[in-house]
Amino acid sequence: MTATRLNLCALAALFVLLISNLPGLAQVPMQTSAAPQAAPQFAPTPGPSAAQPAAQPSPATPPVTPSAPLPNPVKQPVKSAPKDLTDKLTMFKDLRVVFPIVQGVDTRWQRIGDYAFVADVEFNDASGYSFRWHMSPPARGEGTRATEMHDVNTARRVSLFYPEHQNCTLVGYTNILRISDAVYNALKRGEISDFELDGPDTPLKYNREVFPLAHTIRALNVEPADLFINDHLVSVRTIHAETDNHWQYWILDNPRFPLMVRGQGPFLWNLVQLRHPKLEGLLKDQSVDPDSEARRIIKSLEDTGEATTRAILFDFDKSNIRPVSKSILNKLAVYLEQHPKLRLGVEGHTDSIGGMDYNIKLSQRRANAVKAYLVNVGISASRLKPSGFGYTKPVADNSTAMGRQLNRRVVFRKL
Repeated sequence: MTATRLNLCALAALFVLLISNLPGLAQVPMQTSAAPQAAPQFAPTPGPSAAQPAAQPSPATPPVTPSAPLPNPVKQPVKSAPKDLTDKLTMFKDLRVVFPIVQGVDTRWQRIGDYAFVADVEFNDASGYSFRWHMSPPARGEGTRATEMHDVNTARRVSLFYPEHQNCTLVGYTNILRISDAVYNALKRGEISDFELDGPDTPLKYNREVFPLAHTIRALNVEPADLFINDHLVSVRTIHAETDNHWQYWILDNPRFPLMVRGQGPFLWNLVQLRHPKLEGLLKDQSVDPDSEARRIIKSLEDTGEATTRAILFDFDKSNIRPVSKSILNKLAVYLEQHPKLRLGVEGHTDSIGGMDYNIKLSQRRANAVKAYLVNVGISASRLKPSGFGYTKPVADNSTAMGRQLNRRVVFRKL
């Protein structure tokens, strides 16, 4: 009997204990019978060694007391995405289009090297279009080329080769400035189109081409590609297409201007440049802010003694400073006036398109032009020392289009 009373008392005490702990149990997360999940795996951080120490668990977040109001989240400024300019681009009179050619060859497969092919549009109307063209060293050559409207509409052949001093209308062809409407529309419909180039030549062996050439083309995908508009890098929409011999081309996805933006065969080109003052209106959301760039240059000079900028822009193959860059130099001149003892070296650097002598002279003329502009706005000539280095001091690989872009620069250095 006594044992029975003791058991009843123990049960009563246990019941009271359970009741008193119910609030605490409500705060414990419910555990399920599912198997525990494995800890997340992390890729090793790039560095000298792939072996990394195990990630340490972060300390538990302290509970928020009910009396303390939760802070409002800080609103981050929303940056608008750059405008897609694909459908706004057109071919018009005096438009300049520069194609940086890499590993160029002639029609006999003889290696020429890297050079620039430049086309200046003379007209584009209901009769067709025409352009003046020239090539920089080591290719050289100049002339004019016209395309009749019938070929603009229907041609299935594209001309990529230009004999020196040739001035002609090449019947049956379009060219690197635009493919025909027929080929463009076939690519848009997903059809295989006839497609040929005007070279290089290839011998036949047992009635087969020793070096296979293109005979058809088909679309692979629609994807972005980069080009320059007045020295501003922008991304455009292109049709990525491939020929039956596996040459590849990126065609501007614009029926009014199906420009060959990029090519891989029989030579390479990328980062085509479109130049004309009329295009500035398209770049309002794409341009470098002169105030911000000037502040960056000045801060870099103060912090490190040198400053590199790719926003001091020049006309192609010339030393004329473009208007967008003069605001930057004006602000640099104000800084120099405020620091009258400061002397600066002005260095011009180029990519490797063209010969060594050509680029040394071009970079020197551009460095001289920067000095002349600063002198013209009141800075003493004795405080500025211009030097042209051509492509003797690259900061990136000149064999790639992006590397050549990085190598084209002006460097200011404290003396």
